[in-house]
Amino acid sequence: MSFALATHTPAEMRTSEQAPHGGAWDDPPVQRIEVTNSGITVTTVTEPLVSVFGKEMRPGTTSIFQLSWSEISSTSLSATEFAPDNLRWVSLTVDTTWGEFSELPQEAEGFADAVRELTRRSRLAAPEVSTPGTFDELIWEAPALSR
Repeated sequence: MSFALATHTPAEMRTSEQAPHGGAWDDPPVQRIEVTNSGITVTTVTEPLVSVFGKEMRPGTTSIFQLSWSEISSTSLSATEFAPDNLRWVSLTVDTTWGEFSELPQEAEGFADAVRELTRRSRLAAPEVSTPGTFDELIWEAPALSR
C-alpha cells in the first residue's frame, strides 16, 4: 500500500471545491456571535468529518460560549495584512476577566452587528475595516476597567 501527499496552500484548502482525492476539504467551523443585554454569546458549529468512503471520522459538534457582561473585560477589533499577497485577517476578540479569549473572523455570522452594538455601547468609533493597513483597536471595555 502506498500513499501520496498532496500539498495545498491554506487559501486553496478553504474553498468549497473538491479535494484531489474526490472528497471535500475539512470545512472550517461556522462561528456566530450575538451581543445582547445579558452579554455575548459565541457559537461554534463544526460539521462531521466524513471520509471519501462515507464513514464518519469525527462527529460534528456545537459549542456555545455564553459570557455575561461581568465576565468580559474588553473586546477589540483588529486587522493584519500578510505579505506578499496582502491577504487580510480581520477579527473581533472577546477577552474574559479570567484571561481566556475568543477570536472571531470577519466572516462569522453576526460579526458586523456585534461590532456595531459594541461600539454603540462604548460610544467609541470602530475602525473602518475596509481601509488598507493594520490596526488593533479597543472597541469596548468593562466600566470598572475604563479610564
